[in-house]
Amino acid sequence: MAPQVTNRSDHRPIYLGPLDMDWSHQPKRSRHRRSKSLHTSHCSNNCHYNSAKMMKQLVIIAALACAVLADNYNCGKKGDVFECFESAAADRFCLTGGAAPVVVCGKCRKKADYCTKGLKKSSRPEVDCGPDFASTPCTTANSAVPAFF
Repeated sequence: MAPQVTNRSDHRPIYLGPLDMDWSHQPKRSRHRRSKSLHTSHCSNNCHYNSAKMMKQLVIIAALACAVLADNYNCGKKGDVFECFESAAADRFCLTGGAAPVVVCGKCRKKADYCTKGLKKSSRPEVDCGPDFASTPCTTANSAVPAFF
């Protein structure tokens, strides 16, 4: 029950809010635990099915997000035709994993170096390739893509 105070002039109750409750009239809690009823659930057996279905959907979404965001490429066998659609020819990437870090231009060149040389995108490009790696000019040496793996 919410606390109420009457105004002396018109005797209407005024709600003071939950923080102004007087808890002194509340009964003290019993030291004994109440036994749980068999029918305490608010839902039928369908709740377990819904939560399992939701977890399955979350796992699928997480797997798809990892596949989209990861730098893992489907590399062909040696001698196969190298197929790649270049969507960012002017983007520069710092690749590490070889003898020295390399700056390459374009996503296709990044894929080619990943598949042929095992190079991966650096997680800290300013440290590995220098703070001005983004201003590296794109030439045929760092942007050319092979025709075959």
